[in-house]
Amino acid sequence: MGDHHVQLIGVCKAFEDKAKGTMRTALCEINIHLDKKEAVSLLGPSGCGKSTILNIIAGFILPDRGKALLTDQSIKGPASDRGVVFQEPHLFSWLTVEENIAFGRAIKRDKREKYLPLVRDYINLIGLRGFEKHYPHELSGGMKQRVSIARTLISGPEILLMDEPFASLDAQTRLIMQEWLLSLWEKHKMTMLFITHEIDEAILLADRLYVMGVQPGRIIEEFRVTLRRPRNRDLLTDPLFSKIKKKVIELIAVESHKAFDVKGE
Repeated sequence: MGDHHVQLIGVCKAFEDKAKGTMRTALCEINIHLDKKEAVSLLGPSGCGKSTILNIIAGFILPDRGKALLTDQSIKGPASDRGVVFQEPHLFSWLTVEENIAFGRAIKRDKREKYLPLVRDYINLIGLRGFEKHYPHELSGGMKQRVSIARTLISGPEILLMDEPFASLDAQTRLIMQEWLLSLWEKHKMTMLFITHEIDEAILLADRLYVMGVQPGRIIEEFRVTLRRPRNRDLLTDPLFSKIKKKVIELIAVESHKAFDVKGE
């Protein structure tokens, strides 16, 4: 099949609409790939099937048709080689920052003296030194999400799947988190799929960008983002950034109107 780390070939997925008693096609003929150590953004209006694609790659659901492959092997379920970060951090309220990050290693019954130095490394990496013994209710939204990402990374996944992880943050915190994630990716260079409906965010983070359409969910365009790395928010005013953004806005505008019309039926 090739050298792609992850590949979806002709993937289709439908779900039952219990209210109408019919099947709703969420995805139709999805063909995408993620190469090793590549950051890919998936962008599109609400309801276009972005999260369904992530869930198929994560192994949470299986396609009805087509192939979902991880290094040429069929994806049959979740595994530790794929780490998932959701929109909400879902930290354990009764555990400290340190204990939340260590949770995955602890339940595997790894020796504490083996993983504790790694936990401390991640606490430094996410900028929360001094907050080791704090509980989630004592943290800001951005701090909670950093803990969630560290908890995912400490298990050593080859692929990081992120489902709108910054969507619930305010605009200023979101920018800070984007730059933090860019810095983190530069250090680890893991294969990453980042789902978002924010155009600036999608372009800033990605080596490649897929734009999705609705009725049903499908890939309508792929962009290669050749902006220099390492990146920061200064690139938001780069002419190349603006050029890509203009093209994406035109595509998204058309698809968003379609999504709106469907909801208004």
